[in-house]
Amino acid sequence: MIRRTAVAAFGSAILLWAGCSGPSVSPGRPPADRAGSAPTGSGGASLDALRKGMTATEVRAVLGNPDEIKPFKSPDIGVYVWTYRRVVRGPERQVITGTRDIPAINPITGQSITMQEPIYAQEITYFHETIDLLMQRDALLEWKRTAFAERKTI
Repeated sequence: MIRRTAVAAFGSAILLWAGCSGPSVSPGRPPADRAGSAPTGSGGASLDALRKGMTATEVRAVLGNPDEIKPFKSPDIGVYVWTYRRVVRGPERQVITGTRDIPAINPITGQSITMQEPIYAQEITYFHETIDLLMQRDALLEWKRTAFAERKTI
C-alpha cells in the first residue's frame, strides 16, 4: 500500500512538473505601434496630421502614394476616393484546437486507461487597416478608417 502511494505521488509530481515546464504564452494584443497610439497610414504617419483642405501633394507627403484611386460615382464631378491599405502581422500564440485520447496506466490500480491530451496549433493574428480619403480637385474633403483583426491557425 505504501509503495502504491509513493508511486502515485511520484507520478503526480512528474505530471505536475511536465505541465508547468512549457513556454508561457501571453494573451494576444495589438503590436506596440498600434496599441494606444493614433491610427497610422501606409507611410506610418499619424492620421491626426490630416486636415480638411490639404492638397494632394500634402496628403502624399503624410501618407505616401495611395494603393488605389477611383472616381466617386462619376469622374465628371472631379471627386475621387484614394484608398490606402496595410496589413500588420500581430502576435502569435498557441491555442487548443481539440483533444485526443492517449493510453495511460493508473498508478494506483495498475490498469490500462485512456487520458485526454490537448492538441495545440499556432495562431497568428493579422491586423488589416483601410483608409479611404475623399479628394475633390486637389483638396481633401473627408476620410474614413476601417480596421479589423483576422486570426489564422496554422
